[in-house]
Order: sequence, then C-alpha cells, then structure tokens
Amino acid sequence: MTRLLHKRLHGVQSGYIALHCAFSLIKYTFITLAVLKLGSAQVLASSAARVPKGFATAKDYKPGYVVLNDGDTVRGFIDYGFWDKSPGSINFSKTGTDDGLIYQTSDLSAFGINGFDLYERASFQSAGKLSHTVWLRILVRGDRLSLYAWNVGRQGFVIKERDSAYRPAVTDNNQENYKRLLLAIAIKYKVNAQLDSRIAQARYTEDDLIAIIKEINMQNDIPVADRTGYRLNKLFSFFIGGGMISSKLKLNTDAPFIGGIRFKTRLAPYVNIGTELAGSRSLRNFSLRLEAGYDEFNYGGSVVRAGVSATTETGYMLDQRNVSSSLNLLYYFVNSRTIKWFGGTGLGYNFSSYSRNEYRVSTLSSEVVPVQVVTNYLPLNRNWLQYNLRTGVRHAGHYEVVFQFARSSSYSAALATKLNSNAFITGLNYVF
Repeated sequence: MTRLLHKRLHGVQSGYIALHCAFSLIKYTFITLAVLKLGSAQVLASSAARVPKGFATAKDYKPGYVVLNDGDTVRGFIDYGFWDKSPGSINFSKTGTDDGLIYQTSDLSAFGINGFDLYERASFQSAGKLSHTVWLRILVRGDRLSLYAWNVGRQGFVIKERDSAYRPAVTDNNQENYKRLLLAIAIKYKVNAQLDSRIAQARYTEDDLIAIIKEINMQNDIPVADRTGYRLNKLFSFFIGGGMISSKLKLNTDAPFIGGIRFKTRLAPYVNIGTELAGSRSLRNFSLRLEAGYDEFNYGGSVVRAGVSATTETGYMLDQRNVSSSLNLLYYFVNSRTIKWFGGTGLGYNFSSYSRNEYRVSTLSSEVVPVQVVTNYLPLNRNWLQYNLRTGVRHAGHYEVVFQFARSSSYSAALATKLNSNAFITGLNYVF
C-alpha cells in the first residue's frame, strides 16, 4: 500500500515538474529573444557613449560603399547591424580595421552593403503633413514603380513612380489605404485585371508588396535590389525527416536484486516533422524550432552473479514506444543561401508506452534451470523530459543533416531508482 502511494505521489510530482519545466523553457526562450532584440544596433549605438575611453565597441564591418552628395562613390566597409529601423547615421571605414568616419543622413545620398541592403536618401511627407528626410531601404527598383522600406517604430513602406516624388504607401492611419493607392497605379498603367484581386488580398508586408510592385512593372523577373543577405531564412519553414538513434539506458539504484545491471546500446530508426520560426532582421541568425517525432526501442541488460550454490543471471527487458515533442533555440553560425551551419539547445516532452517491462532471474549452473519473471517490477513514467544539444548543416535551402545528443529524465517512478537514457541521433531532414 505504501509503495503504491509513493508511486502515485511521485507520478503527480513528476508530471508537475515536467509541465513547470516545459513552460519555463518557453518563457525564458522568449525572454532571451526579447533581451537579444534590445541588443540590436540602436541600443549598441546609444550605449557606445558610456564605454570608457580606450575601449572600443565591437564593429561588424562588411564590404560596401557610400555615395557622397557630389555623386562620388567611395568603396570601403560599413559597420552593419541588420537594422530593423532606418539608421540615422552609419560608420564607414576605408580599411575595415580603423574606427572609421560617422556619416549622417545629410552627408550621403546613398550607401550599400554588398550582398545585403541598399539605402537611398529621400524626403517626403507622412500622415499629419510631417516632413522627413531619411535613408530608405530599397526593396524594388522598377521602370514604373519602386518600393522602399521605412521603419521608425513600426513597419512602413514608401513608393515612387518614375519622375515623381516619394510618398508613403499609407498616407493616414487607415492601413487599407495602400490597397487603394496600388489599385489606382495599376489602373493607370493598365495592368491585367487579375491583379485587382491580388491587391485586395495583399498584406502590408515586404513579400506581398514586392510581388505586387513587380507585377505593376510587368517584369516578374525584375531583380529585387540586392537583398541577398536579408531573410536568408523563411519566416516560417516546415520540414520532415528521419534517421537513426543510438541509445543506452543507465541504471542507478540501491535495490539489491537489479543493482549492477548493464544495458546494451540499441539502434532504432525515428521519424519527425516540425516547423521553424526565424528571427527578425536584428535576430536573423536566431530561430525557434518546434518538432514532433516517433521511435521505438527494445532495451535489454543483465548481470551475472556467482553464488554459493549457483550462478544466476539477472536481466531486465524494456520495450518502449515514444511520441516526442521539443522546443529548441537555434543559432546560425553560417547563414548563407547555399550553406547554413547551426547549433542550439532545447527541451523535449515525451509520451511513452511500454509493451514489455520485465525483470527476470535464471540459474546458470544448476541442473534444474528455473526462470523467474516479474512483470512491471519497476513502476515507469509515461511522461518524461529530454534535454537536447544539437548541431546541423543545411545545403541549398532544403537538405539538412542534424547531429544531436539527448539525455532523458528518469523513466523510473520509484524514488530510489534512476533509469536514464543517453542518445546520439543522426538525422536527415527535407525543408520545404
């Protein structure tokens, strides 16, 4: 009775701890992302003034160029922060090794970071007749219509017809205004009628507006202005895959009958499916990955003991089926369009069933060979946690190889017995 009560109390306690850990991981993951977002270029810039003299703030120089007001182009290196908001100044160095020069908006007509972003100075009036002179990030340059990103606290867009002034896509607080504006321009250039419905369904996002602007220009193959370094990861991506797991159980117990049992390493296939959420521009190398998987294992272990009258072999057999879910925070060390290398950590929550849970003792040196089998000798948890460390490489945007180490919490619900697994996982995923 006492053992049954302990088992139930421990089950309740384990379930509570598992749920608490899962929610804590989600909570602190989003806190981490929020803190990292505060560490974007603007915060770094504002804190630079507080750095003691003699100490230099870290710079991320990338090849680029600036266009001076007299039209001269100077090539060098720009301290680039994947700005979410339109920058008010930039740091430019001819060598990429010195402190460089600070250029304000009034000093440059344009600048570009090779393979990433192009910026162009523009003056226009926004809602409320406020005048602005800012650097706009170029999204599409077209013969009829060009599109720019303008972000000063929230995402905004500016358009410009050929030989016309810059104007915001949203001219007042009505977010639907951009649809009427784009529809009027499409009618002006007599673009096909099917575009009307696409404009009506278009969201106020870069991808949707870029597609509309390209169609208004009647050039679907028009190059998008040097954005190869931005949104290298889709906002949402889905993947499916599988691989092999090498897993070994480890038993720690004071119980005299099963103590000393050593389990053999087992190999088993698995399948998985999941989705990945990419970070914003300033967090472009971070992502959150949520995935689910399925695997089956047949574990077995034994120990041989020599007694006075007989030698016995004590064994334990465990057949386990697992449905797993995990949340992982990833960081891309290399993040290009052709090759990506990432690493990360996370927490998994598993749902298990056991078709066999047997403790058995057999006599090896007696003439009579009795076998004693006890089922469900160890009470087992049907829900348990898993701690993950992983790294992987993705090629050509679709083909991914993943290597992972996973350690489980205890399968055993007995307070004095710990039964954990250490697993090494190799997988192949296809990313859509």
